[in-house]
Amino acid sequence: MSWLNQLEKIADPIAVPGLIRYVAFLSSAVFVVGLAMPGAVELLNLQPQAVLRGEIWRVFTFAFIPSSFSLFWIFALMLMFFIGDGLEQAMGATRLTLFYLLGWIGTVAAAFIFTGPTTPVFMNLGLLLAFGTLFPDVTITLFFILPVKVKWIALFSFVLAFASTRGGAGYAALAVGLGNYLCFFGPALVRGFRTNTENAKRRHEFKKKALPEEDSLHRCKVCERTEHDDRELEFRVSSDGEEYCTEHLPPKSA
Repeated sequence: MSWLNQLEKIADPIAVPGLIRYVAFLSSAVFVVGLAMPGAVELLNLQPQAVLRGEIWRVFTFAFIPSSFSLFWIFALMLMFFIGDGLEQAMGATRLTLFYLLGWIGTVAAAFIFTGPTTPVFMNLGLLLAFGTLFPDVTITLFFILPVKVKWIALFSFVLAFASTRGGAGYAALAVGLGNYLCFFGPALVRGFRTNTENAKRRHEFKKKALPEEDSLHRCKVCERTEHDDRELEFRVSSDGEEYCTEHLPPKSA
C-alpha cells in the first residue's frame, strides 16, 4: 500500500534491528522485578490518570509488563524471541518497527479514549497474528510437548482475547489495539477471502456443468421423469415408438 510505503520512509531513520529482542529482554527484567517486588509493577502500568499527573514513563514501561508472572511465561518469552526474528526476516527491521510503533500508539490511544489501565496484551497479540498470517504452517511445540501450527495458536489467542473482552469500550479497545495488524494485513486478507470465494464458486459451477446426467433406462416423453425420480413408476412403449410413464400413456396404447 502506498501510504504504508510513505510511513515506512518516515520510520526508516528510527528503525531498530532486533527490536522485539530488546522488548523481550526488558520484559524479562520486569518479570524478575515483579517476582522480587510485586508492588513495583503497579508503577509501570499504563494508567491514563497517573500519566496526566506527570508519570510519563508509564506510556513506555507498560509495553514490557509480562502477561503473567508464572513460570509458564518463560515459554511465552521464548515464543516472543522466535516470533520477533521471523517477523523481522519477513518484513524487515523498518517495517517491523513501524508495525510495533503503530500497535503501541493504538494501545496508548485506546487507554486514554476509554480511560482504563492497559497492558501490552493486544500489542503482543498483534505480533502473534502477524506471524500466524505470514507463517501459518510453522509448527511450535507448546510447553515442549504438543506440536501445534502457529496459525491455530494465533486464532485461539484471538478468540480467547475476544471472549474475555467485555463491553463496547472493551471491543473498541481491542480493535484499536490491533489497528496495526488491520492496516498491514487487513486488505490482503479481504482480497484473499474474495478470491477464494470466487474460485470456490467457479469450481462449483464447473463441476455442476461437467457432471453428466445420471444414465437412465426409461424416460417419459411427456413429463420426462425417469426411474430415478420414482422407483414405483412404470413405463410403456406406445405405438408411436415413444416411451411414456403409465400416467401419460396414450389411451390407445394402454
